Amino acid sequence: MTIDDRLEALTRNLELLSLETEKHDRQIAVLLDQSARQDGRLERTGERLDALTQSLQLLVLETEKHDRQLEQATKLVTEVAEGTARLLRVAEMHEHRLDSHDDRLDKLE
Repeated sequence: MTIDDRLEALTRNLELLSLETEKHDRQIAVLLDQSARQDGRLERTGERLDALTQSLQLLVLETEKHDRQLEQATKLVTEVAEGTARLLRVAEMHEHRLDSHDDRLDKLE
């Protein structure tokens, strides 16, 4: 093999190496672009996660508030029911007295 043949072979190898390097550079650029897009997606996902966390915290506070209101309403309904039961007993006693009074009046006549 002559020097010219060797130089020609080296030139071809260098050209092939240059083409492969360009191909790899393009692949690296694509990978970097994909990575940047995924970073953006991760950032947006993080923002959405933060927003959901805040929403859940507000929901917990509202639920606790409604639980307290429900507890107060339950106490109030219980008090009203107990008061109504007491009034019913008083009304029954007065009705019984009135009936007894009517019986006494009938006996007097």
